[in-house]
Amino acid sequence: MPFAALCANITWEFAYLFVFTHGFPRNAATAVWLALDCVILIQFVKYYRGIGSTAKLKYAVLAFSLLIAFLVQVGVTVDFNDPEGKYTGFGINLMMSILFIGMLLSRGNAGQSVSIGYAKMIGTFCASLEFYTRYPESVLLTLLYVLILLLDVIYIYLLYTRPGKPTPII
Repeated sequence: MPFAALCANITWEFAYLFVFTHGFPRNAATAVWLALDCVILIQFVKYYRGIGSTAKLKYAVLAFSLLIAFLVQVGVTVDFNDPEGKYTGFGINLMMSILFIGMLLSRGNAGQSVSIGYAKMIGTFCASLEFYTRYPESVLLTLLYVLILLLDVIYIYLLYTRPGKPTPII
């Protein structure tokens, strides 16, 4: 998972679990996603070599990046009066779609998975339909839904057409 996406995801889940809470069952689902992202974060810290030359620098960059991501989430939520997190959530999703394509183009199929691409696309499509029925007048949200879907389709297409075999659907 790209570093920026990890920071944005984990701080979104933290913000909407502990700051902008929603009660059960949404908090339970958010807690599960936060726990899963914590596992990814632990793996990132353990295995990623791209940030800094020392562990101290890696932890400092990580902490600073998480703080920035969290503050931006809170700022957007307050300014857009969006306690549901729809603008930040779909904004992060758009960023992830872009970053996954960039990751695929820069490092090839290594670590890429068609099943993850389909799961992200289908999950986001379902969330997009649900939010579209609630906010059909939102030009920004509609634009985000369409762009995310387009980029997810491109990502899956690239997985199938780039040299090297992508991880198959499981």
